[in-house]
Amino acid sequence: MVLGHALALASEVGLEGLTFGMLAGRARMSKSGLFAHFESKEALQIAALDEAVDRFVERVVAPALRQKRGEPRLRALLDNWLLWANA
Repeated sequence: MVLGHALALASEVGLEGLTFGMLAGRARMSKSGLFAHFESKEALQIAALDEAVDRFVERVVAPALRQKRGEPRLRALLDNWLLWANA
């Protein structure tokens, strides 16, 4: 849940703009609680990136890999990517 808020916030203000203060307000948590979990702004940014990669693989890559090789798989990958980009 917290990382979902972090991703949404990063999409609005950029990864460098992702701060404990902004995230605390969005996630309705204390800054100290977030800091205790992530320990640094860099760790928060890395966790947000890791979450984005996990979601991308889950929603774009994995479903495409279930398609037949070749054009069907490539089309599924592109379609899923476009859906991801427009979500």
